[in-house]
Amino acid sequence: MFSDLTPPVAVDMVRLTSLTRKEVAMANTWQLQRAKAELSKLIDTSTKKGPQTVTRHGRPVAVVMSAADYQHLASRRRDFKVFLRRTPLHQLKIERSRDTGRRVTL
Repeated sequence: MFSDLTPPVAVDMVRLTSLTRKEVAMANTWQLQRAKAELSKLIDTSTKKGPQTVTRHGRPVAVVMSAADYQHLASRRRDFKVFLRRTPLHQLKIERSRDTGRRVTL
């Protein structure tokens, strides 16, 4: 009955290069039923081993990550206006075409 509640496979960093992306993703994947039953373990695993994907019917529906990972991800958000001001776009000569296009009779 509880045979599918085994903990996720530990990813050995030495073997990581020989694993496919799918194998790595599967090592960090939890079925929703198992995630609900083992929420504490899921949270501990996300803190120690990085973000964990929760699936429903085989499709990813959520990602559980540590608060530190989330803060790092959220703090990387930059203001688009600041980005544009820092680029050398002001050196480009952009002119608007005065052509009005072709006439179309309706």
